[in-house]
Parts: sequence; C-alpha cells; structure tokens
Amino acid sequence: MTNNNSEQFINGPVRYFRLIGFEFETTEKWMKFLLIIGLCNVSIVLVAQILFGALSDVELAERTAGISYLNYFLVSIGKMISLIYNRSVMVKTLNEFRMIYPSKHLEKTFKLQKYLKKYLLIERFITGFFKSITIFYCIFPVILCLTELVRNREFTYRTPLMLWYPIEIRNNYGFYIFTYLQQTWASFEVAIIILGTDLCLFSSLLQLCMHLEVIKRNILNIKPDKTEIAEKKLKKQIIYHQMVLRLAEKINDIFTPSVLFSLLASSFIICFTGYQLLGVIN
Repeated sequence: MTNNNSEQFINGPVRYFRLIGFEFETTEKWMKFLLIIGLCNVSIVLVAQILFGALSDVELAERTAGISYLNYFLVSIGKMISLIYNRSVMVKTLNEFRMIYPSKHLEKTFKLQKYLKKYLLIERFITGFFKSITIFYCIFPVILCLTELVRNREFTYRTPLMLWYPIEIRNNYGFYIFTYLQQTWASFEVAIIILGTDLCLFSSLLQLCMHLEVIKRNILNIKPDKTEIAEKKLKKQIIYHQMVLRLAEKINDIFTPSVLFSLLASSFIICFTGYQLLGVIN
C-alpha cells in the first residue's frame, strides 16, 4: 500500500517555491515568467545595495546594516542558483525518496512517524519565524514614518532597505511608493528562497535518518544463522543501504554549494564588521 506521508515531507517547500514561480517537476510558461521577473527585481535591488555601499558616505552603523542586508540577498541568490542548476538531480532524488518510503505497516511497526512529526514541527517554526520577521521588517519603516509625521509633522521616507537611488526619493511620493513596494517584493522573494531551500535540506536529512533506522531495525530482526533466507535478507538490507548512501551523496552535491555560500557570506559579514570596529577604535 502506498504511503502518502512521503508527500508531507516536500509539500511545504513546493508550496512556497510556487509563490515565486519555481517548480521542481513542471515547467509552466507563466511560472517561468514569474520566476524571471522576481529574480530580475531581486538583482536590481542587489545592485542598488552594492552601489549604496560603494558610493554613499554614511556612518558605521548604517554601512554595517547595509552590508548585512546585502549578505541576506547574496545568500538567497546563491541558494537559488544552486537549486536551478541541480533541478534535474533534485527531481530524481525526490522520486527516489517516494519509491523507497516505508509502507504504512512498517511505519507503524517501527514508530517512524516521529521523523515526520519532527519535520512538520521544524517547518512550522521556521515558517513562522520567517513570516513574522519579514512582515515586521517590511512594515516597520512605514510605522516609523507615520510616528515621525505625527510627532514632527515631517515624513522621513524610510524604506526597508538601504539602496542607491538614481533620483531623489524625498518629496517624490510616486517614486517612494514604487521603490517601497519593489523592496517589499524582493524581501519576500529572498525570504521564500531561503525558507524553501532550508526546508528541502531538513526534509532530506530527516528522511535519510529514517531510512537508516529502518535498515538498523531490519538487520537486528534477522536471526543469526547460516540459512539461505537469512543471507537473502541481509543482502536485501545491503542493497537498501547502498541506495540510501547514493541518496545521501546526491543531497550532499545539491546542498553543499548553498551551505558553503552561506558560510562564506556570514564569514565576510563578521570580518567586515570587525574591520569597521577596529577602524573606529583606532
């Protein structure tokens, strides 16, 4: 009997990626268009952030904050490129996970539901975190602007990101609204990319752990004798284990670039902040 629980391990990432036009297994034209438009918008915002850091004469706190936002965007772009490049491998990996997913009887016997429950708990926590942080991050500048308008009778034109603008943003309400919406869209786009990629990684790792536990339980249940039946059962588990190891290698190939990119970007932020602080102290 087919076990539909395998789909619950991937439904979350697939649903979130569809919001930005990225799909693993289908290639609808309008989804491609949505993905291209979204990535172009993110790229424009990314370039504007780089120009802000290079051309603007600002204080340390503002420059550090700008670099932090830039790091966030760079990480998401790196993850997206890695996923697009490894799309075909990811599709094959998902199909293999579906094929070898334990039956309902085996899942109940070995109490494997704990892995799905653990994943769904991680998914709810990370999704809630990203939603609350991104919504607050995009709304907070408007709240500050309205607060300052009430107190000082002056609108300060704050935006979610620190960007270089080709024209003056102050006293230009049309351009201000346009760029605010553009930055909000880009912020949600990068949040979804990071969220979906991280959920794919957690899902894959927990499924690998589940399969390794199944192999362990099956081997322990084999009676230690020299009969042909015991030998066949052991060979079956060896083949199963080799299949799981091949899946682990594919997961490693898919997600290593994005994890490495995140590590390098975070290291850059730490080094940059330390360098700026040493400059201030000196």
